[in-house]
Amino acid sequence: MQNDQQQNNLVTTHVLKTATKPVDITNESLDGSLQRFWDLESLGVRPRSVYEEFQERIIFENDRYKVHLPWKLPHPILPDNYELSTKRLSNLLKRLNQDPEVLKEYDSVIKEQLKNGIVEVVEKPADGEVGKTHYLLHHAVIRRDEATTKLRVVYDASARSNGAALNDCLYTGPPLAENIFDILLRFRVSRTALTGDVEKALLMVGIAEDDRDVLRFL
Repeated sequence: MQNDQQQNNLVTTHVLKTATKPVDITNESLDGSLQRFWDLESLGVRPRSVYEEFQERIIFENDRYKVHLPWKLPHPILPDNYELSTKRLSNLLKRLNQDPEVLKEYDSVIKEQLKNGIVEVVEKPADGEVGKTHYLLHHAVIRRDEATTKLRVVYDASARSNGAALNDCLYTGPPLAENIFDILLRFRVSRTALTGDVEKALLMVGIAEDDRDVLRFL
């Protein structure tokens, strides 16, 4: 979480502090007495972090976690970038046509995601609400040395077209990966290390229905 973006909505919590012994205010000024009073009985106002609010809105449904996007409030209005997305797709297809095997694999990735419910066809594209409809550009990242997924479809949420990018409208989450040096130290002490490959793990997190139109792609 970025330091300058720690706060979102505010909630109030009433905290009552009580003295454990009588308070002698005979020699105190009125200002001092009032200050002590507010020190003893205070109304605590604690801002909720975006991370806390994000966690509270996570639901588990149909064997999958579902989340809302961590929107900045207020956030810039997303522009209509359909034309840019069309041009990028055309350029992508030109490159992929130069390598039919990669094109075939790219196509199979999209079809597999459709089959598994990771993506869905937009039945009525024209019904998208202005300012809440956005298209993600995408391209292929190829790693022939990978044991499982050799081609990944990567989406670009930083692309701009006459306005803000999607990333400009969302908070950045906290770094959750542990320091690799600390991990290696633990392995050195325990002398036990396990490795694993969780294929497509991030694709198992669903997006709430009212946020899906900003994650369209062609």
